[in-house]
Amino acid sequence: MAVANCRVAWRDEVLRETAICENRRVSAKTCPILQAHGDVDEIVDIGQMHKMKAALDEAGVENESIVVKGAGHTFDLEKWCGKPLSEDVRSRVIAFFDRHLKHSEKTSALSVQDAPAYD
Repeated sequence: MAVANCRVAWRDEVLRETAICENRRVSAKTCPILQAHGDVDEIVDIGQMHKMKAALDEAGVENESIVVKGAGHTFDLEKWCGKPLSEDVRSRVIAFFDRHLKHSEKTSALSVQDAPAYD
């Protein structure tokens, strides 16, 4: 039992540090971000998504967050554990990609030099 508790504590610490680190990396040059998070996720607390959204909003980064009711940590665009999702995630993901990945003057003006450097 002690090993299991140690693993949980280690996992929680790694996830906390990762989330803090990712929030610190947000800048005005961060690309548009789409987050989808199940509200019954037992691996990553949904609060991490909200913290990241707050950091993205503060930096003025275009972003969208999808909370999928009744879904856990991993799900595809239509199902979780064989059950249909409560949200139409597929349509929202495609719409986000269409807005941000289809060719436009804005996307063609971006280059690798515009990407933020990570330490």
